[in-house]
Amino acid sequence: RVADTTVLPNGSSNGSDKTRAGVTYPEALQKYLNTALGNGKVNVITRGYCGDFVEGAYNRWTIPSGANLSFFQYGTNDSRASWVNYKGDVKQFIEHYEKLIAREILRGSAVVIISPPRNQTNDVDIFTFDNALERLAKKYNCPFIRGDETMLNYSGDIFSDEVHYNTKGYSVHASRICGSLLSRFEKNIVTSGSKIGTYPNQDNIYLTGNARYFENDQYPTPSQIDTTKGSCIFFENSSITIPFYTNEDDLVLYPSIFINDNCSVDVILDYEVEQSLYSNSDLVEKDKRSIPNNKIMIESTTSIFSNRLTNEDKFILIPKKGWHSVTFKTSATKLMGYYGLEFIDYNTHILLSKFTSVKKSPYYITEFQNSWKNFSDESTSEYVQLYVLKSLDDEIVVRGYIKGGVDELICVLPENFRPQKTIISPCYVRNQSDNSSKIGFVEITENGGVYFRGELNDVNRICINITLK
Repeated sequence: RVADTTVLPNGSSNGSDKTRAGVTYPEALQKYLNTALGNGKVNVITRGYCGDFVEGAYNRWTIPSGANLSFFQYGTNDSRASWVNYKGDVKQFIEHYEKLIAREILRGSAVVIISPPRNQTNDVDIFTFDNALERLAKKYNCPFIRGDETMLNYSGDIFSDEVHYNTKGYSVHASRICGSLLSRFEKNIVTSGSKIGTYPNQDNIYLTGNARYFENDQYPTPSQIDTTKGSCIFFENSSITIPFYTNEDDLVLYPSIFINDNCSVDVILDYEVEQSLYSNSDLVEKDKRSIPNNKIMIESTTSIFSNRLTNEDKFILIPKKGWHSVTFKTSATKLMGYYGLEFIDYNTHILLSKFTSVKKSPYYITEFQNSWKNFSDESTSEYVQLYVLKSLDDEIVVRGYIKGGVDELICVLPENFRPQKTIISPCYVRNQSDNSSKIGFVEITENGGVYFRGELNDVNRICINITLK
């Protein structure tokens, strides 16, 4: 596209001979912030100028922007451009940069410093500025982001020339900056074995539309409020975005979510920008030019709980360290549930996958005795289903809600999921008259029979959550 020829207060303009990418970094950043926060919450103002350097920017932008937060990323031209009178002089570069930072703070805007971006020339002079910039950022307590890190492992197709990016490059850069911004620049660092939970504030989870935090007896995640409940985030026709930072390459991300029947959820990495190449494709058994997927869709004709144990093929492989974001999105009007994220290094992922012959897939029980059955109670935002699985260490897990009936026998487990001896375990029971909760008992026999032991007349719902050898 042609340059923006708007004349600035000091009389300068980019000029019609300077073209722009199809999508610039500020435009992409605006789009991704709209995805995470909703439209109209944030306004990104562009104050980039072709060929600019720190001293030039200080003299050009004489009128305050009125922004709450300002991002500065200078250094490429300061280090090498012939039109900069202090070219390559780090001392003068920092002196001008300090004036720029101080003026913006005095104008009422917080400041974020991004070091010079990666270029195609491997010009060492540019990166000699990085350490000085990081020290300057610490002096003013400004967040500091390494600009070259946002483009690690991307090939030359992100550039429009040896310095500037094209639409793809600017989109990648913006997705990483958006992740750091949503994390409030405090690195929510994940490594192999890390898990991100369900607390919107502590876990930096951004909700749009109908997404909301919810607690119930059946959820496997801790509650912030009730000692007997777990927590999740319900969402329908809406999205959830979670930023994070990793120091590790080849990290596998597993989502833990509930999918309602005949529905689907998209799990999207970095707003669906193209991922980078692998650092060593041989070590992940891929072609050297192969690019990992940046999106998976989890769908089902019956309601399911999808996580690493129950849906082991649904994961995203992140090839390179740095800032990232993952978004859960659905257009369905039925409730979905987010229960968290799990991260595993690729080698562990491969080792676990070798045990698939031992691990049993979850068996969703649909045949209940007489009036025992699945149910959906949208009035209380609850959806439940009874399922059973066998874990790697031979534990049997029976979990879910059922609606009350008149007979003690609820269902019969498949042969592979039956215990070696009869087990009796407590369960939660909800009374029909006053909707209060109390403890009942479930008996599971060697023949696979699942029985409720207690008074049936006033039972409305039963929550089963049993793990047994």
